[in-house]
Amino acid sequence: MINLRPILLLLFLGSPLAAQDALISTIAGGGTDIGDNVSATDLLLKRALDLTVDIDGFLYVADTDNHVVRRIDPLTGIATIVAGRAGEEGFSGDGGPATDAQLSRPGAVSVTDAGTLYIGDTGNRRVRCVDPSTGTIATVAGTGERGRFPDFVNSIPTGEVEFGEIVSLLAGSTTIFVGDGLDADGNGNNQILQILLDQDSTQVIAGTGRPDYSGEGGIPTDAGMTVEGMAADFTSGFSLLFADFNAHRIRVIGTVDSATAITTVAGRGPAGIFGEGGFFGDGGPATDAQMNFPTGVAVSPDGRIYIADFANSRVRAVDFDGNMVTIAGNGSFGNGGDGDLALRASLRIPIRVAIDLDGNLLILDSDRDSSVIRRVTNPDLRFPLYESDRRILKPADREWRECDTRSDSVRVRQSTFLRRGRATDFYRSESPACGGHSVRSHR
Repeated sequence: MINLRPILLLLFLGSPLAAQDALISTIAGGGTDIGDNVSATDLLLKRALDLTVDIDGFLYVADTDNHVVRRIDPLTGIATIVAGRAGEEGFSGDGGPATDAQLSRPGAVSVTDAGTLYIGDTGNRRVRCVDPSTGTIATVAGTGERGRFPDFVNSIPTGEVEFGEIVSLLAGSTTIFVGDGLDADGNGNNQILQILLDQDSTQVIAGTGRPDYSGEGGIPTDAGMTVEGMAADFTSGFSLLFADFNAHRIRVIGTVDSATAITTVAGRGPAGIFGEGGFFGDGGPATDAQMNFPTGVAVSPDGRIYIADFANSRVRAVDFDGNMVTIAGNGSFGNGGDGDLALRASLRIPIRVAIDLDGNLLILDSDRDSSVIRRVTNPDLRFPLYESDRRILKPADREWRECDTRSDSVRVRQSTFLRRGRATDFYRSESPACGGHSVRSHR
């Protein structure tokens, strides 16, 4: 019997719709310039760790190892420094122009609707803000000392907070959520803090501090976690989503039966006894799918969830029906594929995702030497014949190969991922037939 799948796919790829949508391109990074007022594609972004989009469409990126925060104009493509001095690490400048201040490994950024920029000044263990009208910078939380939120205390003044490793921020007009995640030793505070600016108060809203997976369905402060990227979902009230890195899950803090609870919306947890993740489950329920150390999450205005599946070198999504699907990345480690379908492109380390004003998907693809921001136009477009991780069309020879990433023969190679100034070794198990791989941490 003739297999019609490859024929149908080839016909679909040749349609006008496929030529316009679901394509990937690089919009920032890949160059050699670390200066100011330059084309975004000429930039050398060094281990950039976060990005966000404001209500006017400007893109902000934490250029971590250049110690600056940059803003990219969506119309001109010009990148300007809005905080920090390129290549200069330190702590200075509060009360003066943000562009004269020094930052240390800024690892998180968030912008309010009023235009206030909040920066997770990770190396300085402070949350700082840039006033949109004056351009001045100030510290809003953190003593600068390494520490953790005290036990048996409900709240403390923002000026007395001690952070461990600020990995993510989510800011509103009077509230800032801070992801205080894994540190250089692989432990960290592993909590989400809430800063109430109008009350000069900070409290823990999620996390026991233990880097385990626990507390599902219960009170968020009783849950173990390893928080990474965060996102807000306003489609039905307010919910806070975050990537639970070591648990290989996306979890959400929201209202369940009139009570605040923590639940999982994507990911089934580790694939093996060593805590490694894997790649499995596209086309089925997201909570049954396997992920591999997810680091980033974004929610579109209509409620679709996008996930940076870091060690799988893919970006995946939870659709309206609750099923998982891959949006970008073929599973191979690389940076090829610009101008082609995002599904056929290679990614390196997708660490954060965001949605721009046109509904396009932005991917921060980062490694120790160079980071790029890639854009997928109309990520809502679906390719049904691609949406199974048991049947993958190889672009090189357009042959279908049956594979199961849980049992396929693998080869192992070691790679190093530098995360916030520390070296963490991962063993990457790769399936030659499927391009899938699982990764376990080895410290």
